[in-house]
Amino acid sequence: MANNSYTKNYADGSALTESQLDAALQSLKPDIAQTTQLTQGATAGHFLKCSSPGAAAVFAAVPDPKGPSTIRNYGLKATVATGAIVFTVTTGAGSTPSASDAVDISFSDSSTTSATQSDLQITGSKTITLNASASLGVTGTSTQRIYVYGCKNSSNVVLAVSTRGDYDIGASVTTTAISASADSPNPLYATAALTVIPRLLGWVSAAKNSGGSWQTPSAVGLSSTPAPGYGLGSTEINFSSTSASYVDITNAALSYTTNGRPIEVTFIPSSAANSSEVYLVRSVAGVVEADYKLVRDSTDVSTNRLVSQNIVALSVPASSLSYVDFPPAGTYTYKLQGKLNNGTTFGLFRCRIFIRQL
Repeated sequence: MANNSYTKNYADGSALTESQLDAALQSLKPDIAQTTQLTQGATAGHFLKCSSPGAAAVFAAVPDPKGPSTIRNYGLKATVATGAIVFTVTTGAGSTPSASDAVDISFSDSSTTSATQSDLQITGSKTITLNASASLGVTGTSTQRIYVYGCKNSSNVVLAVSTRGDYDIGASVTTTAISASADSPNPLYATAALTVIPRLLGWVSAAKNSGGSWQTPSAVGLSSTPAPGYGLGSTEINFSSTSASYVDITNAALSYTTNGRPIEVTFIPSSAANSSEVYLVRSVAGVVEADYKLVRDSTDVSTNRLVSQNIVALSVPASSLSYVDFPPAGTYTYKLQGKLNNGTTFGLFRCRIFIRQL
């Protein structure tokens, strides 16, 4: 040991010997070396961790906070320009996303045997415009909630809108190209027809004015939780037939994407001013009856029978036709068929097909 004159007394007044001081120095050297290593060997953003109790501490990267349900650092705004609504994704602070201040969205990539997490970022301006004349199925000047989605299209994020809030099911959806005639409440509208995986970002409450243009939204909200969805036929049903075999009822068909929950299909008045009607007519005394069958693609779901006896004409609300189906997840086309068993005429009037996921 170097010839130094340092001494240190014990509490009882006796002095430490040179050999004792030397032993103390030797025991401190590993601690000094470790302290130097911790100071000089650290990586920004890392932390010390032990693999097991009593094991040496080592530096480790902080775990990625993103998970399969992550939507982080995002905001949503909606503005009106010349009667059209412009939907814009922002950062959580309301700024335009950038590489250093990105919006993070995780998606589920599904296959027949597994599902994996896929993380994408929005690092620049991201908008979609709903044309002034496009209605998304909104009628009159009533306020409608429009849902905004971020969609995985290969390695890119595209925006889409719909009045359906339940597309966020971790499965692929085919979008419809948005245009001035985007007038159906059912599709997911994007800039083009694309195969995407959608994630719900938020919603906008808006209405049209009497001239048919969009007004300034009344509310905007963020949500990553799918809202109950529904589908509504865009065309009024006015149909009658004398067929004794099943025929498709005109305008009583609708495609719907489900995540595997039960589906209810019924028929509602086409407007508040109209009374919907299912009716039977006969020209002679006796029983008259007709069958109304719901079909999913080519599969029969259920049949309702309407019967009248000794009544010249029988009429009931269209909502009397109600069906529940239990399909696996997927996209299906539901349609109503009818046939006359006895009598002269059967029909369905002033209503639209309505589908909702239970």
